Amino acid sequence: MSIGERLKEERERLGHSQEVFAREAGVHRNTQAKYEKGEGVPDANYLAAIESLAADIEYIVTGEKNKWYSSEEVLQRESDLIYFIVEEMENSLAQLNKKLSPSKKAEVVSTLYRSGKDSGKVNINIIKLVTGLTDSK
Repeated sequence: MSIGERLKEERERLGHSQEVFAREAGVHRNTQAKYEKGEGVPDANYLAAIESLAADIEYIVTGEKNKWYSSEEVLQRESDLIYFIVEEMENSLAQLNKKLSPSKKAEVVSTLYRSGKDSGKVNINIIKLVTGLTDSK
């Protein structure tokens, strides 16, 4: 499937006309039609503009669908990741018989969360390293 075909599919999935996409992207409707026929390739500015209409740009460009999550699913994934980080950090600290101040714990959790938020996972060895359970050597 071509970029034009995926562009048309996304536009239709979102329930928009060619006129709406063209207006949002700042192009003429004929240009929109040409993009969808494969007679031209949209530029980055066009793609950024239609992203505001919730178009899946990754899919249009690569053919790989972006998994959309509901806000409840996102919240649950984030909560699960933070819970895992806190639990493993506390286990590591208990094994070392170490304590961290609340501000240091927050800093560690924040750093580890950022490192794993895209994949949804944090390597337990990184948690142990950050909390001092293992040597970095």
